[in-house]
Parts: sequence; C-alpha cells; structure tokens
Amino acid sequence: MQKGFRSRYVSRIHWQGNLYGFLFLNSKEVGFFTKEIVSALTPHRRLIDLLVVSEITSTRAMLAAVHTALQVSHYRDEETGAHLDRMSRYAHLVATRVAMKHALTDEFVEYVLQYAPLHDVGKVAVPDSILLKPGKLSADEFEVMKTHVVKGLDIINAIIHDHGLGALPHATILRNVVAYHHEAFDGSGYPHALSGAAIPLEARIVTVADVFDALTSERPYKDAWTNEAAASYLREQAGRKFDPDCVEALLADMSAIITIQRQFGDMPEGEAGRLLSVVSPARTEGPAQYGDASIGYPSASHLQRSHTPRSSIDGVLPL
Repeated sequence: MQKGFRSRYVSRIHWQGNLYGFLFLNSKEVGFFTKEIVSALTPHRRLIDLLVVSEITSTRAMLAAVHTALQVSHYRDEETGAHLDRMSRYAHLVATRVAMKHALTDEFVEYVLQYAPLHDVGKVAVPDSILLKPGKLSADEFEVMKTHVVKGLDIINAIIHDHGLGALPHATILRNVVAYHHEAFDGSGYPHALSGAAIPLEARIVTVADVFDALTSERPYKDAWTNEAAASYLREQAGRKFDPDCVEALLADMSAIITIQRQFGDMPEGEAGRLLSVVSPARTEGPAQYGDASIGYPSASHLQRSHTPRSSIDGVLPL
C-alpha cells in the first residue's frame, strides 16, 4: 500500500511436487487481476517458473557434486563441517555490509554465501604426505601445496562441463572464489600475485572470512585465538594481506560473529553437519604457515592463550 499497489496476484513456483518459492505480481489498479488477466499472464508465469527452477536446480547440482568431493576428502583431514558453515556466514556478513559501497546485488551476496565453502576444493588433489604432514612444509612441499588453487579451478570447470552446468548462475563468482582466495591485498599472495582491486571482491571477502575462522578455531595443533586477538590481527594486516573494507565489515558487529559461533560450534566427528572441509592444518606457531599460505602470524599463546506439500494458494490477495 505504501508504494501505491492496490491489488496483488500470488502464484507458487513449484516443480514435481517441490515448492521453490512464490511469484508476486502487483498492480496499482484495484481489482486488476481478473480471470481474463490471470489467464493472459499464465504463459509468462510458467516461463518464470521454469527459469527459477532451472537456476536453483543448476546451483544445487553444482553444490551437491562438490560437497560430495569434500565429504570424501574429510577422511584425509580433521577439519569439521562447522568451519565451512561459519566461514561462509562470515563471508555473507561481509558481502552484505560492503554491498552498498560496491553496488552489489542481492544475488551476488547470496551466491557468495553459497560458493564460499568451496574455496579449498582443490585440496583433494594434494598428496597425503603433504596435506597431513604434522611439521612445517619444506619449500618444495609448499610449492606443491599451492597447486591446490589451480587444481581446484580445474575441478570446478570439469564439474560444470561434465554435468552440463554451463548455465550455472554466477559461475564466475565460484571460479573467482576458488582461483583467487590466496591472493593478498599487497600483492604478496599466490598464484598470480594480484593486488588491491585486481583481486575479485568475492575472493577478498572469502579470504577474510576463512582466516578469521581458522584463527578462532581450536585444532589439535593449536589453541583457538580469542575473537579480540583475531580481530587485532586482521586490523594489523588490513591493507597488507586483507582488504581493509572487508576487515571492517566483518568486525563491525562482534555480536553477529558470536551468534554464528554459537550456532555452528564444532561438533564431534560424525556430527559435523552437512558440509565437510579440506583445509590443512597450520604447521607451526610464530612466523609460520597458516594452513597453506605463509602469512606470518604470532602464536595464540603470545596474544592470549525440502519437500513442501502442495496447497491451493495461487490467487489474488488483498492488500
């Protein structure tokens, strides 16, 4: 009513018994949606239904294929699915808060959330002797570890090709997350040594989210940092390793971070949730390798130790 709409037609978007959402058509004319108008709109409504279902189906197929690879890789790594749940929601927080400045669409923000957990899929191609090595990697081993970025992009491209997902929505966001999440804002990252705005924004977002969760998570090889210690480190490295806007966007509301941490706390093996990650352990404290990227952080002890039943609801609704 505030926007002047006086009548509305609502239709379900459904396929094979599954409800995907609702289509809302509004008019500023009272009683606009007569039987004749609704009949004339039917072909257009069905086309919209097909487009929406096709987009959602493609996205689900891609996520399912990659998540299967992640589940298999779980048996080679001790990280839990909670890590991916948390870091993807941190990424969503960042994307939401930088949306206005960068003129981002709602779709961009949503697909950052969907695709963020797939950033390290290339780890499935790293040999166990390197991925699971308890000590610090040698220079040669680190070079092999870094290849997970290119291998991850190869895996994504192969899945898109082999499963006929060429129309996957915003596939560029997915490719950029996988290909550039180890680039550093100052150009010291890999594999392309990109810097600043040359690094796709979605990759800059995921980098901050991933590092923050890795630092604040307890693992067999390290204690969890406090949120304050991790926040201090991110701010210290803003403009160096991390995009300053992304850092401030994540840390703008610590209560939102705490809510995510409480909702997606680490659980015992076998109960970790629907997503399983392939992030390798940090190898040492002090100036060391963080996961598989050398970022030289201080030690933690140094800082502070559906299926929906169909129902007859299509029709004109009063406003």
